[in-house]
Amino acid sequence: GRITLYNNKIEKLKNDLYLTNEQIKLKNLLVQSLNIEVNKTLFSIQKKKQILAGLIQVLNDYDQKSPIEALLGGEKLSDFLGKARDISLIYKNLHESLEQIKQLKLALEVKKEISEKQEQMLEELGRQTAIQEYALNQQRIQKQELLFRTKGEEARYQVLLHKVLTQKTELLKEMAQLEKEITRRKNFLFYTQAKTIPPPGTKLFRWPEDGAVLTQGYGMTPFARTGVYGGAGHNGIDMSAGISSPIRAAADGEVLVSGFNNGWGNWVALKHPNGMVTLYAHILKPTFRTVGEKVKAGDVIGYEDSTGFVTGSHLHFSVYYKFFTYLRKGQLYFNYFDGTLNPLNYL
Repeated sequence: GRITLYNNKIEKLKNDLYLTNEQIKLKNLLVQSLNIEVNKTLFSIQKKKQILAGLIQVLNDYDQKSPIEALLGGEKLSDFLGKARDISLIYKNLHESLEQIKQLKLALEVKKEISEKQEQMLEELGRQTAIQEYALNQQRIQKQELLFRTKGEEARYQVLLHKVLTQKTELLKEMAQLEKEITRRKNFLFYTQAKTIPPPGTKLFRWPEDGAVLTQGYGMTPFARTGVYGGAGHNGIDMSAGISSPIRAAADGEVLVSGFNNGWGNWVALKHPNGMVTLYAHILKPTFRTVGEKVKAGDVIGYEDSTGFVTGSHLHFSVYYKFFTYLRKGQLYFNYFDGTLNPLNYL
C-alpha cells in the first residue's frame, strides 16, 4: 500500500544522497587536480618570463655598440661575425620563448575555465545534497503522519486522497469565476502575451526533467474527465523523475515570477525570447532563482516534490502564449483556464 510506497521512496532518496555525495568527492578531487595544474602552468610562465628577461638583457648589452663602432674599434671580423650569429640565435630563442609563453597562457585559460565549471557543478551538487536531505526528512515525516492518521489502513488513505481531490475541484471552480472577472476588469497583477503562436511541431523546448515518465497529458485526459479540474481539461502535462529530481529550464529565458499557493504549491514561471512562458509547479521549495535572473536551457531551477493539492510527487509543466497573475486569499495564482498550449507540441 501507501506505506510501502513511502518506504521505497525513502530508500531511493537514501541511495540518491549517497551517489550525490560520491559525485561531490570525485569533483573535489578533480578541482584539486586542476588547481595543481593551474599552479604548475603559472610557475612555467614565470620561468619562461625570467628566461625572456635574460635574453632581452643580453640583447641590450650587444646593442650598446653599433656594428660600425665595433669594427672601427678594432674588433676582428671573425669576432664581429660570431657576435652577429649569437644575436641571431638570441632572437630565435626570444621568439620561441614568446611563443611558449603565449601557448602556456592559452592552456592556463582553458584550465581555469574547466576549474570554474567544475566548481559551479560542485555548488549545484551541494545544493542537490541539501535538497535530497530535506526531501528524505520530509518523506519520513509524511510516512509517520500517514501511519498515525490512517494506522496503515489503505481504506483510510483513500478517504484522505478523496479529500485532497475534492479540495482541488472546489478550488478550480472558484478560480474559473475569479479568472473571468479579472479578465473582464483587466486588473491583473502581471500580464504578458506572445506576439505570435508557433505552429505545433516546432521544437522550442527541452524536457524539464531528465529521465522523467509522463504521468498525465494535456486537455481532457481520463483524470480530467472525473471533474477534478472543475470540468476543465488539464492545462499542462505531468511528469515524474522521482522526488527531489532536478527541474531544468526548458529553454533560455529569464525568471518572470515565482510564488506559492495551495493548489500548485511552490511554482516558478520563465519568460522566453519568443514571448512564451513556461510554468513549473509542485516544486520542493521556493526556487533559488531570483526574478529577472537569466537562465540557460538545462539550468536547474528547482526540484520535484508534491507541494499543493497533489496525489504524489511530480512536476506540472505548462506552456503559455498568454500569462497573468492575481491574488487569491493573499496567495499568488496564475491563469489556468485560458492561454495555454499543449507542451507536447513543442517539446
